[in-house]
Amino acid sequence: MSIVWLMAAIAAFALSYILIRLMLISGVGLARDIPNNRSMHQRVVLRGGGLAFVIATVCVFSLVRYLAFPESGWVWYILPVIMMTTLGALDDQRGLGILTRLVVQVAAAALVSLIVINGSDSEMSVNLSIRQLLFLPILVIGIVWVINLYNFMDGMDGLAASQGVIVLATMALWLGGQSDSYPLALFCLILAAATAAFLPFNWYPARVFMGDTGSLTLGVAIAAASAGSIFLYQLPTTAFLILMGVFLFDATATLGRRIFTRQTWWQSHRSHFYQRAEAIGISQRHIVGTVVIMDLILAILASLVVYDMLLAQYGVIIALAVLIAVSLLVRHFEDRAASTNRRSE
Repeated sequence: MSIVWLMAAIAAFALSYILIRLMLISGVGLARDIPNNRSMHQRVVLRGGGLAFVIATVCVFSLVRYLAFPESGWVWYILPVIMMTTLGALDDQRGLGILTRLVVQVAAAALVSLIVINGSDSEMSVNLSIRQLLFLPILVIGIVWVINLYNFMDGMDGLAASQGVIVLATMALWLGGQSDSYPLALFCLILAAATAAFLPFNWYPARVFMGDTGSLTLGVAIAAASAGSIFLYQLPTTAFLILMGVFLFDATATLGRRIFTRQTWWQSHRSHFYQRAEAIGISQRHIVGTVVIMDLILAILASLVVYDMLLAQYGVIIALAVLIAVSLLVRHFEDRAASTNRRSE
């Protein structure tokens, strides 16, 4: 089985790499991202490159699943992935309204929720208990939030792609320990490998952005795999909160701050922690490198929780301590930069 996994990962990486190079040469599937006052890039960059790792993932996974797991039933997590890829590609090329985006996202989240909430991946059921009906909207909102936070956090070269690779690879490791979750583990591994092939083209200075095609797809794939892992394979919820801690903390804290200060929170902005760090002169390479290190630390903490080597509450406390410490450090440098500016005036 390990040979199958290795060959699948290599195939996904190679196909994704070839596809993104072909897209860059031909321009097929790509749009021009023109910088504005909220952009973190100063030149026109192509976007929509996420289509390469999505196509590679679906092709390689479909082939390997057919050969290695022909009896595993229907693959429920592929449909929401295709839905978000289509939505993202249309948005990259034409631009879509908020309502259209939200309706499709809710539909994809509802599809995932109706499958996993019954504890079975063999069918989608609408015959739910009162408790399940009450929990269903919470799960849908949670999935929609994860989809959007990947879209929000895809604002710096290599940031969302590197975080996606670490999260997906870690989830593949966890799920690979249970025979009944092999197909989902394989999906996570293949998507991680395909996304890793995209990273050299997306690293600072980026030649291409993944666009909504990539960020929405990563968001729904990670959300669906997390929901499936929790409801179908009984992995601890806290482990996934820790694993995705950097993005969850930044996006949630930023949104909360904007709502609390009565800003127009639904509009684009530059107030995420990573954007604020860049605004005070920290290079994108250093910011993304720091986030990667934090992601790896949180992946280790989350894995200790999964393997019962660390109590969940201690893992959450340690993760929050790391995230709060880094956010306070950013605030400290902001205050120092503001003080320096005032003295120079």
